[in-house]
Amino acid sequence: MNSDNSFYKSEKKFIAFIDILGFSDLVKANPDLADFAKIYGDIFQPLSHERQAMGINHRLFSDSLFLTSEKRTLDRQLKCLIIFAQKLMNRAIMSGLPIRGCISYGDMILKGDVVVGKPIIDAVKQEGMQEWLGIILSPNCLEYREFFDIIRQMEKDKQIIPYENITIKGTSEKFIGYVVNIIENLNQEDHIIASLNKMRLMSSSVNIQKKYTETIKFVEYASRVLSGKERQQPTFAHLQSLLSHSTSS
Repeated sequence: MNSDNSFYKSEKKFIAFIDILGFSDLVKANPDLADFAKIYGDIFQPLSHERQAMGINHRLFSDSLFLTSEKRTLDRQLKCLIIFAQKLMNRAIMSGLPIRGCISYGDMILKGDVVVGKPIIDAVKQEGMQEWLGIILSPNCLEYREFFDIIRQMEKDKQIIPYENITIKGTSEKFIGYVVNIIENLNQEDHIIASLNKMRLMSSSVNIQKKYTETIKFVEYASRVLSGKERQQPTFAHLQSLLSHSTSS
């Protein structure tokens, strides 16, 4: 018996946890999973080039998707995950598949079937707090000075947007954080909103409809930021201060 545990040695990595919302209803309606397989293929197949170029490795377990960027420096991992998450979010909404997630950082083990670590627990917790369709950066990404430059650059490029109105599930309260921008270019705004409205109208629950309404508000805000009609608020320094305070309290 091999007692060498080096195979399961932990390493510091970035990981994106993505929750496929409404997955159980989709499975119940289509037990043979044909509809899900088609939607999933329509989303991931066109992104095969990006996946290869960015070293994206993905693990799908039921309604949970884990994304990592392999054989990259840590700052490059974060950049690749943000860019890929933007494209994934965009295609998912356009295909009518609601997803929500969080990008987190820290020590973890990702070997074969083993996926374990505090960053994964943190990402799942942060994802579950949100009452919309969106992918955020965990506050722990802002705790490390070595990532400040890449975060500032991604904010400058408007691939992540600081946002003060992320709704907390089951409450009327909001929290502040960096959100992966759904819009890759301004020409997509109307199509994304139309797709969100279509999903909203198909929802019978008021609470589910609220998720789409809140997402539309963000898309409209992101569009104004992209077009220069509205400045991004708050600043990186202010956001980092707020998030550091919230994680230490």
